[in-house]
Amino acid sequence: MSFLAQQSPLDNNMSENVLIVGCGVFGLSTALSLAQAGYKVTAMDKYPVPSPWSAATDLNKIIRTEYADLFYSKLSVEALRQWQSDPLYKYVYVESGRVTLTPSSKENQHRAKFEQLGIENLEKCGVDVSEIVTLSSGEDLGKLVPQFADNAFGEIHAKYNPQAGYGIAYKSLEKVYEEAKRLGVKFVFGSEGTATEIIENKGVKTADGKVHSADKIVIALGAATGYIVNLENQISSMGLFVTHITLSEEEYQKYKDIPIFFSAEFGYFFPPDADSHEIKIALVYADTKNHIKDPFLAGTKTSLPRYKDQNPGDTFPKKGESHVRILLQKILPSLANHPLGRSKVCWISDTPTSDFLIDKLPTSDNIYIAAGDSGHGYKFLPNIGKYIRFKIEGKLEKEMSERWCWKPNPTWPTQMASSDDPYAVAGSDDSTTDEETSALRLTTANTAAGIKHKLESFRD
Repeated sequence: MSFLAQQSPLDNNMSENVLIVGCGVFGLSTALSLAQAGYKVTAMDKYPVPSPWSAATDLNKIIRTEYADLFYSKLSVEALRQWQSDPLYKYVYVESGRVTLTPSSKENQHRAKFEQLGIENLEKCGVDVSEIVTLSSGEDLGKLVPQFADNAFGEIHAKYNPQAGYGIAYKSLEKVYEEAKRLGVKFVFGSEGTATEIIENKGVKTADGKVHSADKIVIALGAATGYIVNLENQISSMGLFVTHITLSEEEYQKYKDIPIFFSAEFGYFFPPDADSHEIKIALVYADTKNHIKDPFLAGTKTSLPRYKDQNPGDTFPKKGESHVRILLQKILPSLANHPLGRSKVCWISDTPTSDFLIDKLPTSDNIYIAAGDSGHGYKFLPNIGKYIRFKIEGKLEKEMSERWCWKPNPTWPTQMASSDDPYAVAGSDDSTTDEETSALRLTTANTAAGIKHKLESFRD
């Protein structure tokens, strides 16, 4: 299989019209690819781009190529080349580099193997890895990144990859939206663009009561897909915790050139944003689920997102603040006591294997599902739409089709703590609380298998 060699088919039926439901990463990328190929495309969403429901409506998202799975190594290398060189993407991509701290504890060595395989797979993809630096101590880290000189580490196992960085996430969505619109994609927002159900497996009904049909329909609603599609337990909506600190102008000038710091044990953070001077910080110690009645299976529950615009009190677990302080104290102690702000839950559509779900709905002749980002889909904004288009055209390579195919009622890892965990997520915009009246519950890895699964997940 060669992702780089796979070219766009030229014998499409350009008279076909395609409806895209959802204007996040998968939806916008697909709309753009279809428009570039000459299709008539309409894309709809409840909100204008960037939608507050999209996981990519954020300051920044990691763009990296280290995967223990060669399949995604190849796909990410192709995407990175577009981030670096394509005029549409290169101005919303910052190649900051990334420091990855490998867990040192014996029980977490699964992640060490995961990260080593990532480097080996880059070599298999023909990537020059000679510039990747191995760091053996906190002193090494401080020499490489002077702003990290006050770190609290002794002996460590870490790597610095200069060919990594981040996308300015919300701006990249806007860029793709504007280009798709320029190429003739029709966008519909508001009640006219809010999908509420699939009708007779042929069309989509929206909140204004109208039913929309097309030759082909792509449902790309991310974590919210399960509200209108019976996904047969293939996807579980999962909330990841994000917060921010704001730097002064002097602090911004000092820290603006730092790399991303990533630790599967402690969490990760980005360089400060050029406009807001905020540093985004993501936690890894726990996730959250919103268990509600399954819209399609009576007597069962499923996890579907509870978005902040509709539930402004849902922010950040009280316990999470201490994890942020520990992370900053270890790397940037001078910033460890900054107040937290804009804390939120970022909803992703998770799958048991972290593979995407890109396939035709089995009960329909013309409806396709593009979901299951599993927290690592953003980096593929430049190229995932091409492969979704190939699927629609019936020309997707066999390996990709098999990896992303419809697999009903899969076995999920039994790694997470009970959804009755008492820690809830609620509070005002810049506060945290463990108030037990919240609908959300934390999930934490509580078995050896669970820790292994969590450390090896693709969620970055």
